[in-house]
Amino acid sequence: MARKKFPSLTFEFSGSRVTAEEFVKGINAFFSLLNEVSANITGTPKGLRWIVRVEPGSVRMKFIPERLKPFPETPEEIVTKIDEGVRMIETRSERPTYFSDKALKRLRTLIQIRKGESGKVQPIKVGSNGKRSRLTQKSLANINRLFEGEYKDWGSIEGKLEMIAERPSYRFAVYDDLTDKPINCHFPKDILPEILKAFGKRVYVSGIIHYQGDGEPLSIDVEEIELFPSPQELPSASDVEGILRNND
Repeated sequence: MARKKFPSLTFEFSGSRVTAEEFVKGINAFFSLLNEVSANITGTPKGLRWIVRVEPGSVRMKFIPERLKPFPETPEEIVTKIDEGVRMIETRSERPTYFSDKALKRLRTLIQIRKGESGKVQPIKVGSNGKRSRLTQKSLANINRLFEGEYKDWGSIEGKLEMIAERPSYRFAVYDDLTDKPINCHFPKDILPEILKAFGKRVYVSGIIHYQGDGEPLSIDVEEIELFPSPQELPSASDVEGILRNND
């Protein structure tokens, strides 16, 4: 009987010498990256946990997702999306889908752990399905470019409200109507009941928006939130006809 294969992400230090400090920092940063991106993908904080298997004879570990709560994405899809995002950041300065500021900063920390006295990064390998990509100085430069020229301004966003969390701060995610990318929305605790009522619905959120250099919104400090009416609450075509007829 063939042995069942589980979807997994592989993390590996390059070189034969890794200090205990580098090892611990690397594992912590990689775990934080996996938890942040998987929560953004599923919209379910703590919806899964990662099981670690250490490969014999190397500084290589496999991280296997294990579902704890129901969500539509399969573990294979989660692994693939994280792997694709990591590969993308090595090739170009573009934010991968589901990679929040926190995720990118965790990835940057991971890459910088093995930065020698010369300032040169020793590559780290990450991959899945037997294929691994190297995270090098290019990834570090591409992440830094994403944080260049950030600015903020008052404005509004609209989309579907999903994924409410209270740690490390109260926040929810709004999935943009055009890009379907999540935007982190930070809000004060006193409007939590209002946020809970809007869960899973389309909303219009206003406040201070934090933008990256290319104009893409990163997050918003919520000041106001409005709920869009449901399709059942909107006037029908016949209702509109009646309104127009009465106004003639």
